[in-house]
Amino acid sequence: MSPTAISRLNPDSLHPTAGYHHITVVEAGRTAHLAGQCPLDSAGTLVGRGDLVAQIDQVVANALVAWLLSAPAQSKSCAPSSM
Repeated sequence: MSPTAISRLNPDSLHPTAGYHHITVVEAGRTAHLAGQCPLDSAGTLVGRGDLVAQIDQVVANALVAWLLSAPAQSKSCAPSSM
């Protein structure tokens, strides 16, 4: 059995991470896993302090950067997830 290729990515337009990667792509069947999507801008600064809607918007924007630009994936190939 050949080893499975695994890519761990941290897009430049997302905040730095501490010990994890924003997205991990497993090439065997091509599965991507998002992690640590926080309401932080690319510099690591909290967006929308005290404003839940602004924070949710930033988390979604970060997830889209990781998922669509780094994986890359199409919306039809996305499995839903709970937050």
